[in-house]
Amino acid sequence: MDFVTSIKVCFRKYAEFNGRASRSEYWWFYLFTILVYFVSLIASSLLQIISTEIYIIGSIGVIGVIFALFLPNLAVSIRRMHDTSKSGAWLLMGLIPCFGLFIVLILLAQPSTSGPNQYGAKPRK
Repeated sequence: MDFVTSIKVCFRKYAEFNGRASRSEYWWFYLFTILVYFVSLIASSLLQIISTEIYIIGSIGVIGVIFALFLPNLAVSIRRMHDTSKSGAWLLMGLIPCFGLFIVLILLAQPSTSGPNQYGAKPRK
């Protein structure tokens, strides 16, 4: 799956927590999310140079971007966990201080379960 297709699929499945997501779908959408956050933060910082009042509006925009991308990011993360035959609850490991985030990243990077599993058929690449 390429970058643009991944973004389209993730927004089409905006709040769909059932099913599976391939590694490429997850990581391309993750890259997209990071780029959008980065651009919104840069734009907000540039607005601060112009005026404090405009900077406040820019900051609200950044918060809006974070909220807008939270649900599709959560959905694709849960579907990615399903692709490795794990429950989406494994994402809660990220709340454990120090090592939890690394454990979640390792789980998200695991290869897909070959063939169908309890969460559905193997996604197309």
